[in-house]
Amino acid sequence: MLALDNASALSPNRPTGPSLPASSGGALKEPMPFDRGWTTRWIWPQALAATVVLSTVTAAAQTYYVAPSPSGSDANDCLSPSNSCATFQRAVDQCPRGGLCSILAAPGVYSQKTNVFWHKGISIFPRSVDCIDRSAIVVDDRIDGVGQAGAIFAVQDHAILTIQCMTLAAYANGSVGFASRQFAIGDVNYVDFKQVRGSQGAAANETSKINIYSPGIYGDASRFASAGDLSQIAIGGTIRVADGLTFEVAFLSAFSNSIVQFYPSVMVGGEAMSGASYQCNDATIKTNVPLPGGDVPYVGTENCTFNAIHLSPEITAIRNIDEKLSSEIKTIRSDIDERLYKLLRNFIIAVLAVVTLAALLSAFYIWRQSRLARPRG
Repeated sequence: MLALDNASALSPNRPTGPSLPASSGGALKEPMPFDRGWTTRWIWPQALAATVVLSTVTAAAQTYYVAPSPSGSDANDCLSPSNSCATFQRAVDQCPRGGLCSILAAPGVYSQKTNVFWHKGISIFPRSVDCIDRSAIVVDDRIDGVGQAGAIFAVQDHAILTIQCMTLAAYANGSVGFASRQFAIGDVNYVDFKQVRGSQGAAANETSKINIYSPGIYGDASRFASAGDLSQIAIGGTIRVADGLTFEVAFLSAFSNSIVQFYPSVMVGGEAMSGASYQCNDATIKTNVPLPGGDVPYVGTENCTFNAIHLSPEITAIRNIDEKLSSEIKTIRSDIDERLYKLLRNFIIAVLAVVTLAALLSAFYIWRQSRLARPRG
């Protein structure tokens, strides 16, 4: 993975639970074969610069506490459970630039949005050590009781954001569960995704990366995950997908020299899915198992490398000719094929008849000549 990923492991309060390969440099329970590939070449200079900044700024290793209102209030300093803030954003804003801070969340429903930026390293976890009930912490897109489009969690501008053991839910079309941009890194571990209709569960853009480990995918969406503009999404661990889901575009999408990797160690569910398995334009998608929906590409997928097979526009066009023909054209073509078959059959019969007649005449001629050539007694 990226050198900058290791910066997210520097926080002394960061749990050492499983994450995607090389995210913390430690031993992993379920390693996956993610390659470094082109992403390292593109992001390494920016990652190095961010690491230098993080190492030269006095980084505050601070823990903050958050609880839903009325237990929490943004008038508090967030420094103890008894002085919990009500929003993650209040705690994020308390963390200094270049700081590596942990936010411990009390159980409950959080209706809010959170934005992390400017070289901060933020980890958001439940206060309990284990992760048995992901629904104990639910974060949704409602503001004042009404769903608002946009990212529930966003990370950008060389920042790092880790969220773990919670459920994301959207009430508005156009909401995104977790979004990254501009050289940022996101780690999404043990998170369940409810429906995000009209949008997507995770979106990485503008040379950023999101690692998703052991997600639960339990709601309809336009896409579950998409990467664009030289970005990368890596999905692994135990992946659970509800049966009968609908993805308006595709389960996975990749654009503009981006990579999406889908490498589950265990895959559960995903039957009877509606929608394409993947959408891919000028990008790469890698999997080690068949995708939900049976590896069916979205209409218009082109210049895509899917598991080392390059899909060009010409091949796609030829492959889709029969699918695009109307029933009337197919009927006409079948009629023409049948007539050509009959014409060819009659022609072959006629040729065989002529050859047979010619052979008989030739034999009769030879017999006649031999009779005439006999001497008369």
